[in-house]
Amino acid sequence: MESPLQNQRIQWLDTAKCIGIFLVILGHLKVKTYGFFSPLEWIYSFHMPLFFWLSGLTHKPCSFKDNIKKSLRQLAVPYVFFYLVTWAWWFVVSCLRHPEIYPDRFYDGIIKPLLGMFIANGYNTSLSTMANVPLWFLAGLFWCKLLFTLIDSLSAKHKNLVQVVLCAVLLASAFVLKSYHIPEFQTQVIKDYEADVALKFIPFSLGTLTLSYVFFFAGTLIKKRVFTNSVELSKKNLVSAMLLCLVFGLISSIYNGRIDLNGNNFGKDLFLCAMGAFAGIAFMCALSVLITPVPAFFAFMGRNSITILAFHGIATGLFVAVLKYGLHFESINTETTPLGLAAAIGVSIVAFCLCAVPAYILEKWFPFLLGRKKSNLHSKN
Repeated sequence: MESPLQNQRIQWLDTAKCIGIFLVILGHLKVKTYGFFSPLEWIYSFHMPLFFWLSGLTHKPCSFKDNIKKSLRQLAVPYVFFYLVTWAWWFVVSCLRHPEIYPDRFYDGIIKPLLGMFIANGYNTSLSTMANVPLWFLAGLFWCKLLFTLIDSLSAKHKNLVQVVLCAVLLASAFVLKSYHIPEFQTQVIKDYEADVALKFIPFSLGTLTLSYVFFFAGTLIKKRVFTNSVELSKKNLVSAMLLCLVFGLISSIYNGRIDLNGNNFGKDLFLCAMGAFAGIAFMCALSVLITPVPAFFAFMGRNSITILAFHGIATGLFVAVLKYGLHFESINTETTPLGLAAAIGVSIVAFCLCAVPAYILEKWFPFLLGRKKSNLHSKN
């Protein structure tokens, strides 16, 4: 059977991306913990693994050379564009307004952010400043695609076995790196993404491969079953599976604590991190299948999740600033005064909708900046 992936978009994928990117926005707010349950720990347990898994699911095999060209167009070009635009915003809003934090505007405001763009790690060091932290995902995904295609082209006969061994090595590396307390891999040690020692980091987000590659490979491994509909579940069974995965994911997040692919932090237990992430991914996919088709706006936002990833920090900051200075809610969204879950969802909804503006502009008139050859704005799917 010919895979429908070759001919059209799979609608529930856009739904999953839409919900996933909304959770990214929510996860970057300061949200209250309710007793032993932290909404953020549950969100972090699967939201970035979900995007790597979906990327693996939609990855199309090609030659190593073609993969480099495609990845440069689809990932490197958007990365540079989004970074430069948001860097200009950061320079005006943060650097110029806070000379006490950035005393040297040339070095602190230009040189360090430029180094941050080339180093492409999702945190700051004493040598660099990451002007748009979430863009680490594009760099990490670039290496996932490159490494997968390289292994796939070198080991045609036993490629899946080689990939499994590679995943095991990477997971072992994550454990070793965390055990040795390298600052980059201890998010508890890094305050506001500041590494203690500038030289103790792995540049270009290569360190994220230790965890993210496993989810990317898992997506490539299962895509034939997904796209040929060889696995079919009734609506009742799908709901049951979704609820089971939700319960398991919630319990594992309560026990395992915060995970962070960018910081190579897998919480208390590496195995539970993987199982909790896959439970969350399964929950999200089942939910997306059940509620699809969704209104065109949500499908559009799912297709433009990278744009939302890049601009949601600005959108959230603008709305929170209106609440603080316009409506005099001066102490919200801080470590000492976090938002309640309902309020955080409300802020996230506004920020999500604000991101529709740059998403529409880029999709309609500048699709090449998103790595696309043409606009999908009028796509029926």
